[in-house]
Amino acid sequence: MRSNPEALRLRGMITPSDVERLSKEPDEALCALMNSKTAAERTAAVRILSQRCGNSSYFISTILELLRKEQSLYTKLEICTALENGSAETARVMVNYLGAIGSNQHKTLPDKVSQKKSYPLARDIIARSLASMSPAVFGVLLEVLAGQDEDKISEAIDAAGYMVFYNQQLATEQNARVICSLFDRFHGNPVIVWKAITCLSAFPLQSSIKALQQIKERYPDTLLYSEACRSLKLIDSRLK
Repeated sequence: MRSNPEALRLRGMITPSDVERLSKEPDEALCALMNSKTAAERTAAVRILSQRCGNSSYFISTILELLRKEQSLYTKLEICTALENGSAETARVMVNYLGAIGSNQHKTLPDKVSQKKSYPLARDIIARSLASMSPAVFGVLLEVLAGQDEDKISEAIDAAGYMVFYNQQLATEQNARVICSLFDRFHGNPVIVWKAITCLSAFPLQSSIKALQQIKERYPDTLLYSEACRSLKLIDSRLK
């Protein structure tokens, strides 16, 4: 059953007239409207401010904090769109929120591997937005992966893998080495190991194949073994 226009508006959906009505408001008024009790007003305010000052540190920090508490679907989507249009500096602020918004992240291994040929979407809302940004921000993800914060690394792998899978110019030996380093650095964290195995499916390289073969030998008869087989199959399909 389709939602009626009133129900959609309650969830934050807007029309061009909403944007036009507020388009001449000063920035200060729009900043206040981002905290309006009306979801559609919050959405419209985010859209207009994104067009005016989308890369300002104040705006980015403000909408990230709004995203922590926002419940309306279309307002969330508008915030994510604003973030995805940002620069590397935007991404550098966003990574501080990896794993910190919502509770949809993988905390344990799944029961089985995916049968899809596409790269899985990140479950973390910030990781999903980072994955949709320009490949120019990939270096910011590498900075996270080189760190020690396991919660952030776990989500950053998802964003990195998705970005590489659909932007093959990033599938370099140097970037693959960063992913492979996670196997030893975080061998005690099965979720990170599993996600790194999935991430290697985006790298159609001989070094990736070798690393995945080693994973199969290290984890026989496990989900990690099955995930390595899936990644090898995806790599093979790209190399043909």
